[in-house]
Amino acid sequence: MAQAAITQLDASGDSVIDRKEVAASPGLLDAFETLDADGSDSLSAAEIEERFKLYDKLKTAFVKTTIQVKLNGRPLNGVLVKLIPEDFQGDALSPAVGTTNQVGQVSPRTEGKSFPAMQPGFYRVELYEDEAASKPIEVKTPLGLESSPQSRRDRNLLIVLNYEGKRPQSLR
Repeated sequence: MAQAAITQLDASGDSVIDRKEVAASPGLLDAFETLDADGSDSLSAAEIEERFKLYDKLKTAFVKTTIQVKLNGRPLNGVLVKLIPEDFQGDALSPAVGTTNQVGQVSPRTEGKSFPAMQPGFYRVELYEDEAASKPIEVKTPLGLESSPQSRRDRNLLIVLNYEGKRPQSLR
């Protein structure tokens, strides 16, 4: 999977992915500082592979992750949160989904599981106004998350949306 990340994201052909190239993978970007072990401001296949080895070493099949979504400082209730595994991971991970509660929080569930948790790995995050919405909420910066037993923020993610001008009706 690590080499697949380099193959998919290395636009310059130098066998590493720099911060600009990794921006195409928001989940990997979320963990960039943690993964960049040598401080080179780029990621090699070996650095990414070390993270996958850590997942195996810790033998953690699922990680409970809490996400909170706010709009202009207020919690958003009823927002559908989808976590889509980054493409370079192939079919190794399943998506996770959940809907925010009255305080704007959700602990997504991996598809096919009855408990709230995600597989360790790198995910793109998409937000939908509700479960019936067919298109995600547009955001200026793509959202991503590393789900890991040793993530730098104890498996919690805060997403703060700030809208200028007209907001979608359901988010008012």
